[in-house]
Amino acid sequence: MLEIVIEEVTGPLLRKIILRGQSLPETKDERPVLGGTTARGKVNTPPGNTQADIALSSAVWQGTTLQGRWSDRFMWDDRNAPTLFGFDGIGALPRLPQNTRNASTAASAATGFGGRAQTSLQVVQAFQTLCRGLQTLRFTWGPLSYYGILREFTPRWKTLEDVLWEARFEWTGDSIVPPKIKTPKRIEAAGLLSFIKGLFDAVASAFQLLGLPARLYQQILKGSFDALAAAVASMLESLQKLVIGAMSPTNLLDDLRAALLRIKLAAQDLARAVTAAVPQFKEPLGPRDSADADYALLGLSREAERMAGAMAERERELAALAVPEILAAVVLGTRDLRDISTDYYGDPADWIRLMQYNGFTSSNLPPETIVLVPAKT
Repeated sequence: MLEIVIEEVTGPLLRKIILRGQSLPETKDERPVLGGTTARGKVNTPPGNTQADIALSSAVWQGTTLQGRWSDRFMWDDRNAPTLFGFDGIGALPRLPQNTRNASTAASAATGFGGRAQTSLQVVQAFQTLCRGLQTLRFTWGPLSYYGILREFTPRWKTLEDVLWEARFEWTGDSIVPPKIKTPKRIEAAGLLSFIKGLFDAVASAFQLLGLPARLYQQILKGSFDALAAAVASMLESLQKLVIGAMSPTNLLDDLRAALLRIKLAAQDLARAVTAAVPQFKEPLGPRDSADADYALLGLSREAERMAGAMAERERELAALAVPEILAAVVLGTRDLRDISTDYYGDPADWIRLMQYNGFTSSNLPPETIVLVPAKT
């Protein structure tokens, strides 16, 4: 009969209990649920409709309740005695005849050779320790393995040497590694619109400030400024369509990236024009107007360069939104990345794509690893 291994996978001690033989749960009267799942959600049939509306949120694992009996008389056989690892206060104690035991002896009894329990009380105390430890447990029964917590443990004593017990487990899943589902970022159109408008307003303010002391200089730069204003207006129009839902983000993504590129180039051209136009400027100015013009030029050049840099950064962010569709999330198991690559791409050489997309640093991965399979683009 297969053993049951219950072990901590979190916490400092990593304690473990192995049940075997007659210490295993009894399944004659009741067959426990192990590996059952439940879909969470609602099925609602509106009045007059023949088709129900279904709203599902997730699938969860059903809990498992185990029960059995532990008796000192069969723990003297190593084929039936549970094994306890990592439990404080359990040491070596010579085996004694059953009729010489008393309550105090049983209460302080320790495991035998190799951590084998010698009394029912020891096993009860070990399960109570796991329940109080509040750590994640791995429950393994042959090929079945689940993770969760020991929610309840109830011993029902017949005598100190004979106890009926019941343990209820709640499962978090069949893997301790949560799937790394990479969801694509969304275009925050309203925020991007406000951001671009703020940057352009700063450029426009510097341009208007230049016209107060030096209108001729402003006219020299007007062509470059108007080109930037036109690029910004086109971008804002596209973003407004996205905000009100007139266009879908998927169809608009390439257009937005092109618009950002146009704004970046126009802003760079304006910054270069400011630098190039300085030697051409011959308008006579007094000392005060000359200082004001120099200040406005400096501000206009700085704001144009800042806008160009910001547009380049936003364009890179939009480029990152073009993430591939996720075809599947696969538990590795006994296979490797080449097998999964063959199943989904038809070519084992594409395992490199899987490794890079999932952020793996090696192809040597544990069996519980979840591999996301992106669509080829």
